[in-house]
Amino acid sequence: MKSYKLLILGFCFFTVSALFIANIHYFREFFPTREVELSHGAAFGPLVKDYLFVQEVNLKKRYINRIDVFLANIPDKGPSENVFLLLDANHRIIYTKRISSGEIDGAHYYPVNFKKSIDIGKGNKIFACLYSIDGTMKNYLVLPRKASGKLGKLYVIPIQNNDVIYTLEKKQGMITFEGSMGIKTFESNSRFFTSLQIILYLLALLFTLLIILARKIKPLILKSNPSPEYVFCGISLFFGLIMVFLSPPFQIPDEPQHFYRSYQIAQLNIFKYHDSIPQSLVQLASISDRMKFMAHEKTSKKEILGLSDIKLNPSLKTSMESPQYVVPYLPQALGIMIGRLFRLEPLGLFYLGRIFNLLVSVILLFIAIRITPVLKWLFFSLSILPMILYQMSSLSYDALTISLSFLVIAMNFNFAFNDNKTIRLHDILILFGLAILLAACKPPYYIVVFSFLTVPVKKIGSLKKYLIVVSGLIITVLVVSQAWTPSRIIFSSFHEKTITVPETGPQPAPVAQGPDTKKSADQQPPKQQNRPASTNPPLSSNQPEAQTPQNKPAQQAQPAVSNPFDPPAQKKFILKDPIRFAGIIIDTIKKFIGLYLISFIGLFGWVDTPLPPGIIYPYFILLILIALSNPVPGIKIGFLKKCILFSLFLLGIILVETAMYIYCNPVGCSPITAVQGRYFLAFGPLLFIIFYNHYLNGLTNKSLSHSKKLTEKEKRNQRKKINVKVSVREPLYDKSLPLIVMAYGVFVLIYSLYLILTRFYIVLI
Repeated sequence: MKSYKLLILGFCFFTVSALFIANIHYFREFFPTREVELSHGAAFGPLVKDYLFVQEVNLKKRYINRIDVFLANIPDKGPSENVFLLLDANHRIIYTKRISSGEIDGAHYYPVNFKKSIDIGKGNKIFACLYSIDGTMKNYLVLPRKASGKLGKLYVIPIQNNDVIYTLEKKQGMITFEGSMGIKTFESNSRFFTSLQIILYLLALLFTLLIILARKIKPLILKSNPSPEYVFCGISLFFGLIMVFLSPPFQIPDEPQHFYRSYQIAQLNIFKYHDSIPQSLVQLASISDRMKFMAHEKTSKKEILGLSDIKLNPSLKTSMESPQYVVPYLPQALGIMIGRLFRLEPLGLFYLGRIFNLLVSVILLFIAIRITPVLKWLFFSLSILPMILYQMSSLSYDALTISLSFLVIAMNFNFAFNDNKTIRLHDILILFGLAILLAACKPPYYIVVFSFLTVPVKKIGSLKKYLIVVSGLIITVLVVSQAWTPSRIIFSSFHEKTITVPETGPQPAPVAQGPDTKKSADQQPPKQQNRPASTNPPLSSNQPEAQTPQNKPAQQAQPAVSNPFDPPAQKKFILKDPIRFAGIIIDTIKKFIGLYLISFIGLFGWVDTPLPPGIIYPYFILLILIALSNPVPGIKIGFLKKCILFSLFLLGIILVETAMYIYCNPVGCSPITAVQGRYFLAFGPLLFIIFYNHYLNGLTNKSLSHSKKLTEKEKRNQRKKINVKVSVREPLYDKSLPLIVMAYGVFVLIYSLYLILTRFYIVLI
């Protein structure tokens, strides 16, 4: 009977899993079957009472599993209550849902999930109806209409006698409109076998086989010894390169400015003595502006490839704002310089900059994982975070900042906790070199350099030498981080005396013309995330189309907006009342802790496409487990050293919050806005190192160890003190945890690719 235990257990697992997959409605939704493309211009208008909005849909498949309706909530409008109805071809109500405007945050597709798949029949018609209970021109939700959408007939009917069915049957006063509302349908031909369900069935079968073959797999797990640095290289390069090309150009926040600065540095325009870049780069970036903060805007492979028609034309230049930093743009600039040698056009330079940013970051993180003597798998788990790979596969300066921070922390850990490591002069020089590079990146991440404080004094030789090194690090990071302004002034004065830059004369404003779009180059993205640009009724035949970011007149005058930020005054406010400012920081963290956690793991697009909480929080649990349960024999980290590292982590958070408060918030405001969890990624190892211990590892080894019974002969030999090589305990838990980390990390990255794909592209099944 014992030989069949695993077989019975595997059969039971597969049966339960199959029933679960077949009956959980969520698993019947993956990619939509039909979707109205709202890109390149859609008319937006209010959903008001006394009118029934009807969208006819002829199903392509037998079952309807879900319908998503695009709705927008205008913050300055009052609340409203609305109703969604789904009717069959005989006007029978098969589903109803009440929708409050308070449920709609910004503008996005609102999912209408049915409790079960509804059998309509292939080719049969359904009616998706919307009406408002109390919506007026003072309080309403916004609906879009795309004139070229071909989902089915779209019309509006005045509601008669408060009877929706009667209204739909009589259709008195019906007004028909061209196009369709913003709707997605999720359909299937089988109740139990959609695309996602098939994938889940295969995974359940795989785990079933693992259970059945557990006895044979167990020795393989015990023999496994994957190198985290090489596994990281494989995973990061594979998924990173996919992200490089999957994320459309300039759809990672602030990427246009990163591109401009990278090009300047590639041209050796370090101090911006002539702040100019080719107009073609601005043209390339402006074409993608329509997708900023607009989750309904999509692109396509054809549109992206069409951008290659834009020629560089480096002699035709314009001036654009770009960051001051130099060092964090060196990898991107190197890629652009190589691209210029091969005479690539702007789109090729853009992608080559992304690729080199990824490659340099991967190399630095590879070295960090390799040299750290403790928590290699924690460094691995942090380094494959979707948020980190997302930044590494872009032109962002965060990529080099994060990778350098990890490398500095790993190097100091090697100095502090590796008893076999002898610190020599060249090690100190390398540390100072990395400190200079990190200080020249974004402040205040140079704070991680002071993880050196965990290094024992005896490793340096004497207290005097130790203090000299620490003082040197402090002076170095302060001087380098503050040297930009005076060095630029000195260079500019020297340059003006010795070099005369030829005048290029006034240049015409660049006109961004690309596939399917025409747009002014200086158009700014909307302030409200995903907010439609206008609220004109979308379904009124005598109303003009709303001025969305796609059809807004390019030459419309923009009113002057005063800058609400005053850094000097903000600094005075902080110094005058530091206790109040400390309270503001605490309140901010309390209010936005959820956002920080989500954007620490994965928040894509224009801060509008997060990973779900069901993925975010298990990842944090896994990070804590890998820190708790993966100690190195013989290396213990004392309480004082953990306090130093955690204090640096807290100091880093305070400095980031303070910097954002000074430069990106009005004077005295509360809470602090514009801070995201990705700003804290560089401090990650300093946080999770506090969980490092040997106690939990000992408990897990005792409870989950693999033991081998000794034969009578072996027991007699042990009594006689004969040296017999016997494996009494092998840490199965220690061996399996890295495999779990790798598997979960890959799963999260696959799901991240799915989110990026559905955010920027229309994929139908």
